[in-house]
Amino acid sequence: MAQKASKLPKHHYIPVFYLRQWTRRHTGQLIEFSRPFGDVVKPKLTYPDATGFVRGLHRLPGLPDEVAEQIETKFFKQLDDFASYAHKRLLRKYMANWSIQMRVAWSRFILGILLRSPSAVADTKKNFGDAMPKHWEEAKAKQATINPKAPTLPDYDATFVERQSLLTIQRFINNPSLLNFISNMKWFVCDLSYSRYRLLTSDRPVVMTNGLGYPESHIALPISPTILFVATNTQETFRSIEAMPPRDLVSNCNKQVVRNAVKYVWAPDHSQFGLIRSQMSSEAHHDRRWFSGSSFSDCRLTPEVEQIFKERIKN
Repeated sequence: MAQKASKLPKHHYIPVFYLRQWTRRHTGQLIEFSRPFGDVVKPKLTYPDATGFVRGLHRLPGLPDEVAEQIETKFFKQLDDFASYAHKRLLRKYMANWSIQMRVAWSRFILGILLRSPSAVADTKKNFGDAMPKHWEEAKAKQATINPKAPTLPDYDATFVERQSLLTIQRFINNPSLLNFISNMKWFVCDLSYSRYRLLTSDRPVVMTNGLGYPESHIALPISPTILFVATNTQETFRSIEAMPPRDLVSNCNKQVVRNAVKYVWAPDHSQFGLIRSQMSSEAHHDRRWFSGSSFSDCRLTPEVEQIFKERIKN
């Protein structure tokens, strides 16, 4: 028997260990900014475990509970456990002697943040759902022509297609070529504790260029209110980012993180409420351009990564 949505387990698309960095020490709470009613931004004190989740988000429908939860309980739990170790190293600014396994773990975390969100899951399910009925019927007709004696394919099964869309997200996050691409970028952290303002985060906190194959391409992710993780392709790009005044780096990052937000922005205090209120979600409609077919022609990537995108678009 299917569980009611309100009884399903919490699936955090923004992990609790990550959000804890924005909590207040004396309360363990952070401020969640959202727009529950129209365009009005509302701040709310909450705990990391009580935000950044959707119940049953990654649940495989039509299967027993212990199997239906396997993407969340096995794949994403392991992903977050390993990423939390990498996160601790980054917070301490330990950038030397990283093992390949640790770099891959953090690369997988970045891809997970991009692709496990409610909007990404919904888009993937929609793309599968829109394209699959026609392909399903074509496959049935083709099978009947090739081997009329073979068992007929069953009627279209929407739950099967939904399961496949979730498994596709898992496979894409776990793709070796893309993980190696990010792992082989030049990584560093910026200590911005001397800036007047603090870094914000959101439900789309990864800031990156539209395509990762350019010399100036980069990935940026706030990992605490004072530390920014950055990955670049060249030393020149690294030096240009490092040379920016901390105030400008914080301002530019916060503006993009807030503008990219779909539903939530998080902060330890109200000091940047003006920015959040005026900019929140203003570019959310540009959702995941890096992974979309419309922008694929603008991405100059390695042949291996190009093939990943082509297969994703084709399928």
